[in-house]
Amino acid sequence: MITFILVLVNVLFSIGILGTFISNRGLDQPTKKARWKKFWVYYLIVHVTFACAWAGLSAFMVLMGVIVLKGGSEIISVRAKGNQENKETAVLVCTFLVYIILAAGLIAFSIKSSAKEKVFVFMIICMFDGFSQIAGQIAGKHHFLPNISPGKTLEGAIGGILSAAAMAIVLGRYFDFTLTHSISAGLVLAFSGLAGDITASYYKRLNGVKDFGKILPGHGGVLDRFDSFISGACAYFIFYLQ
Repeated sequence: MITFILVLVNVLFSIGILGTFISNRGLDQPTKKARWKKFWVYYLIVHVTFACAWAGLSAFMVLMGVIVLKGGSEIISVRAKGNQENKETAVLVCTFLVYIILAAGLIAFSIKSSAKEKVFVFMIICMFDGFSQIAGQIAGKHHFLPNISPGKTLEGAIGGILSAAAMAIVLGRYFDFTLTHSISAGLVLAFSGLAGDITASYYKRLNGVKDFGKILPGHGGVLDRFDSFISGACAYFIFYLQ
């Protein structure tokens, strides 16, 4: 499994390199540099996460624990340094309650899922995140929810959903999942990942900040990178591991 996934991931990143080259045409040098930095940091994040999944439950749980704790601190930090006009405590409390539920779902998923399922879920989310961005950069023309997430386009979302479904079929065949399970799980993960991303974006816009933090160069905070995975893993646990 390890060899197959590594080969597949690096083939996909090679496609991503080509897509980045295409989308960078005509852009200024600082923008190109920022996009490449984001690309290679994402490459590192993906491989570290897979390494923890393969290393066993203890390593994966440590990584998930770091993500959950850091994400929670980012929610509080963003609220503290955000807009001074909208400081109702109820907003922070409600947001944190939702986050606790999603985080609990992530931890439950981490405990109950097999190594194959961990790789499957993370891979689908990566496909959705990565290819929705590339598709949006290349063909994106119609923005949706511009007041919440200005960079998202309908074309990008469709590209991400289709690529997630395609990857679910490929991985499902290799992992001996049924076709029905593979396609339905791929769509559930894509739409739940999108919902998590939009929710996180709404919270940031509500507080007048662009990113949850600066710990991941080119990406922002931990939640900027893992919001889709947290919501996707929680959804997978609810629909497939109960």
